[in-house]
Amino acid sequence: MTGKQVTIRHSKEYLPVTISKEQAMFLLKTIWPKAPEAEVIKAAILCQQYGLNPLMRQIYLIKFDQYEGQGQARHKVGEEWVTVLGIKATRQIAQQALKAQGISYSYADGPRVMSEKEQAKIRGKIESDKIWAITILSDSNGNQFPGYGFWPTAKRVYGDDKGNDTLNMAFIRSERNALDK
Repeated sequence: MTGKQVTIRHSKEYLPVTISKEQAMFLLKTIWPKAPEAEVIKAAILCQQYGLNPLMRQIYLIKFDQYEGQGQARHKVGEEWVTVLGIKATRQIAQQALKAQGISYSYADGPRVMSEKEQAKIRGKIESDKIWAITILSDSNGNQFPGYGFWPTAKRVYGDDKGNDTLNMAFIRSERNALDK
C-alpha cells in the first residue's frame, strides 16, 4: 500500500480486555509503590472507565518536586504526584469514541515540525524560542482536523534521562490538539 489511507481495523483483530479498578490499583501500586493512595485510586478509576492499562504505557503516576526560590537559594519544599494520560491512552479514547459513531481516522500529515512559513501563516508570528509542531488528522468522512502544539526550546522535559525530548513533547501536544477536535 502506498500513500496515507484510512485502514479499517476489524474487531476480531483487536479485542482489548478491560481490567477492573482493583486490577488497575494492583498494577499502579506495583509500578509506583510510593504514589499516594488518592492518586492511585484516581488513576484506577480512569483505567476502569476508559479501558486503560498501566502496563501498556497508557497511564502514568509521576512525582514532581516543588521548589521555591531562585539560583542557590532554590530549595525543595515538597512534592506532588499527578496522573498523566500517555498519548497511547488519548489515541485509544479517541478511537473508542469515534468507533461508537462508525467513524475512523488516520494521519494526513505529521506529527512534524512546522516551518517558519507555516508559523507565520497560522500563528501570525515566528517564535524561535519554541518548537512548533503540526498534526493533521483525517476521518473516514473526509474531514480534516489540524492540531498545533509547542514546547519551549529552553525548558527541560520530564523524562529526558529516559529518551524524552522537546521535539517529542511538541509532537504529542499537536497530536492531542488534533484529537481533541
